[in-house]
Amino acid sequence: MSVTKNSYSANHSLSPRYIRTEKDTSTSIIIIDDTMIGDVVEVHTEVDRQVAWIKIMPGFTTILLDDEPSGITAFSPEHSKWSRTRILVQDAEVFVVKYTTTAKTTQVEVTGYSMGASDVVFVKIDQPADTVTVYQ
Repeated sequence: MSVTKNSYSANHSLSPRYIRTEKDTSTSIIIIDDTMIGDVVEVHTEVDRQVAWIKIMPGFTTILLDDEPSGITAFSPEHSKWSRTRILVQDAEVFVVKYTTTAKTTQVEVTGYSMGASDVVFVKIDQPADTVTVYQ
């Protein structure tokens, strides 16, 4: 199978269980939280890197990589304004959600990347460039 890119309305509703990745508003730390119903954080990870690579597989599996993977292809275009963006993983789909401000209260753009059972998505967070790029 292959990963499929989907565009959703800005007010697209997301289910209660997800893995949330975002930039801390007061530092350059990347926060990765495995969040359950009611916003209860099960696992909290802080990543202090200028560029981070995350491997995502179906079933809420997220792995922080030490190096850029080889043999991958970027979806176009990259997502700008990382500081106003959240990456949400819901089982077999990765959502890149852009907000109006860094407070992340009003969604303005929602893009999903659907995975089949054996697919893998890679996400590159480039803080100096303020971008998020999704690869397959």
